[in-house]
Amino acid sequence: SSLWDTSLPSSTLSTHLQALDTLLSPSYASSPPTSPSIGSNRISIQSTHEYNSLYTSLTSVESSCSEFICRLDDILGILDEVGDSHKEITGRTNVLMNNCEALLEQQHSLAMITEKLKEIITPFNEVEAVASALGIPVDAAGRPVSVPSHQQHVDPRSAAFKDILTRTAHAIRCLHAHPDIKDADKYMTWLWQLQRRADSMTAKAMGELMEGAARACREDQAVRDAKKNTGTSDPTSHTPLESMYLYTKFRGLGFRMRELCDMLRCSEFSHENGALETEWRRRLNSGKTALSSSDYAHRQDGGEFGGTALSEVLKAYAALRCELLLPVIKDSSWGVAGDALRHKVGSGHDAGESSSTSALCSSIRSAYGLIFRAAQLEQQLYVSLFRKPSGGAVINSPKHSSNDSSQSQSVLKRHTSDISESDEIPDGEENSEVTQIVAEISSLINGQLRTLIIRETSVESLCRVILTLTQDVSSQLQATRLSKSVFDLLEANLRGTVSDARERLLYCSEVCIRQQIQMFDPLPSQLAYPDILEKASSDSDDVLSSTWFPPLKDTLSLLSQLYGAVSTPVFEDIARRAVTSCLQCLQKGAAGVRRWKTQIHGDLFLVRHLLILREQLMPFDMNLMTITKHLDFKPTSTALSAFMGNSRSLLRFDGGNSLLQMARDGLPGMQESQLDIRKHMDEVLKTSCQSLKFSALHFLLGPLEGFLAKVTAFIGDDIPVYRGDIVPNPPHNGPNDVSATALNGQEVLIPEAARNGLKKQQFVKPERILTVLNTAVENCIESKPQFSAMIKLYIDNGVTRSVIIKPVLQEIQLAKKRMGTVIQSCVDHGQPRRDLENLLNSINFTLNDLGI
Repeated sequence: SSLWDTSLPSSTLSTHLQALDTLLSPSYASSPPTSPSIGSNRISIQSTHEYNSLYTSLTSVESSCSEFICRLDDILGILDEVGDSHKEITGRTNVLMNNCEALLEQQHSLAMITEKLKEIITPFNEVEAVASALGIPVDAAGRPVSVPSHQQHVDPRSAAFKDILTRTAHAIRCLHAHPDIKDADKYMTWLWQLQRRADSMTAKAMGELMEGAARACREDQAVRDAKKNTGTSDPTSHTPLESMYLYTKFRGLGFRMRELCDMLRCSEFSHENGALETEWRRRLNSGKTALSSSDYAHRQDGGEFGGTALSEVLKAYAALRCELLLPVIKDSSWGVAGDALRHKVGSGHDAGESSSTSALCSSIRSAYGLIFRAAQLEQQLYVSLFRKPSGGAVINSPKHSSNDSSQSQSVLKRHTSDISESDEIPDGEENSEVTQIVAEISSLINGQLRTLIIRETSVESLCRVILTLTQDVSSQLQATRLSKSVFDLLEANLRGTVSDARERLLYCSEVCIRQQIQMFDPLPSQLAYPDILEKASSDSDDVLSSTWFPPLKDTLSLLSQLYGAVSTPVFEDIARRAVTSCLQCLQKGAAGVRRWKTQIHGDLFLVRHLLILREQLMPFDMNLMTITKHLDFKPTSTALSAFMGNSRSLLRFDGGNSLLQMARDGLPGMQESQLDIRKHMDEVLKTSCQSLKFSALHFLLGPLEGFLAKVTAFIGDDIPVYRGDIVPNPPHNGPNDVSATALNGQEVLIPEAARNGLKKQQFVKPERILTVLNTAVENCIESKPQFSAMIKLYIDNGVTRSVIIKPVLQEIQLAKKRMGTVIQSCVDHGQPRRDLENLLNSINFTLNDLGI
């Protein structure tokens, strides 16, 4: 490259040419020089002519090469120009290819738009044909058109009608997705009218089927009523409810009704519940171009809209079923209630109370059994007529194709043929129509039962009614398979009936407490104690409760009946008032026995019945403690007195105003007092046992007690005694004997001042004391068996008798000690005193002596 470089200097170029000449010589090629000196000599030997020739040749070659180089440069320039042109052509080709691809894409998109437009426009081309098929004599523009006579009454179950529904639904969906189409509102209005027309025709067909069945049922009911009025035996009067024409006729409509119902349910208009037009217009005006999938789902689930053709059919069905079913249910329920009323009126009040109660409870069970069975049958009938498909697609798919009609027909066939054999409503599916029908039936029967309950006056009957409702009927309801809404309705009605029965029970309980306990006025025959006890002991067949005082018997009977039938707080409140009134009646009864008999009989009467009441109340798990509140008007009285005394400050305008002070200080206070009925009953029992002790002492000792009372009144104080260990059953000559006490030097004397005055009295003379003791000994001998028989007659339990008698024996021992003190204080030592002490010691009572 450096050899042909023209930019080199000439001296350098000459040097290079010489070297080239040397290299090109033949001699150099055959024998190269071995040293620089040898090459130099050879060059000098050659002739000048040869060298010039060679130089000329080289110069020629040089010019040829220069020319070749110039031409080569031209060729390279041309090649560069060709490369640039090629690049330009390649760029233009790529742009052209891109433009072609864009054109192809546009062509493809135009084809798709064309297909979509065809898909959108195709349903509108069929609108007039659909309108003609539905029997509408005008077109979308309002122009009248002729409708063939065979198209004016289209069978909704036909394949053509199902195809009409599919095409109409598809057109509506297409228009929803493209609201920007010209005259979309007019087409949408027309499509809605077509959809309403189709739905109304389907609903009309369903109504005609139901009305035909109802007409047949009315005719059958008229025939049965005519036979009943003429007295002719009617074999269907005892026909089960499910076998009546009322159900068999409607069950025969099951297949046809389900098919029509599925058509309405699959209808686009039914999905949107009649308010789609308003929603679509609102969204169109607001600029929203389409409805989202969530909006569709909201409307398909019920949403915020109402009033569809299907709902109207269901409302008509509910009204028709109530019209047909209520007379049959009324006749059946009145038959049950009439039997209970006739049994109650014909059985009397006392003798037939148990049978009347059984009849009432049986009527309640039968009535609620009728309600539950009717609810089940109505639920099964509703399912067989209107049951929703168990799954699958609906016929109005948004992707319409040429075989939509055949697909919709196959879907409908599958829905109508794949109805489950079970007639129960699936879980989670509720309906208001069955609930409405059951509510009418339940209201009718509950009204009749409420009449029976309000007429009832027996507490026992009402308690049995409540137990029947809360146990038997409730368990029957739990075992009945019903939908949740129907179950909740029947459960609420059952609670209402129980509430009515409890209200009536509370009223009757109040009447019972007031009339039979609080206002009880005993007859002489009811106070004939101990004759009543003796008669019951002689008659082994008589029950123990027959010897009870009537208020006690009524109280315990009332509480035993109410226990479990009412809530615990209500029962406790009734129990507190009943026991309080019973205690008052027992005290009044004891006072009556004392008037008719003796004091000891009245005390034994009260103790006996208090022990029975206390024992019979123990099984009841209740709280007889209550807190009573009352107003205390003492602050009001004080404030009013201060106001009257300071009336001059009435015109003051500061805190000292008397009216302001009275308003501030005159409010009554609230006082609370705790009342424990059990504690009060124990106090009454303790008081009655104390009274029994003294009346028994008077009955057993007789004049001895009167003598000691006279001595106590004279000395003005209690007679001092040496109490020591007073035992109820002392041994003879023991430490409690008066003689033993005296011999041991444990004499207890009356104070000297009282003793000196007492000795001067005539009634403490030895002979008078001897008379008193002799009379007391005779009275003891006579009263021991009487008291033993009396205590055994009133108190049945031996342990209870011993507990009651021990205080009496202790009091007798104490009376003997008092008498010993009087003898030691008023009688001098000697034989008369020893005789009196021995006679006093002969007065002895033990538990064995009393037969305990």
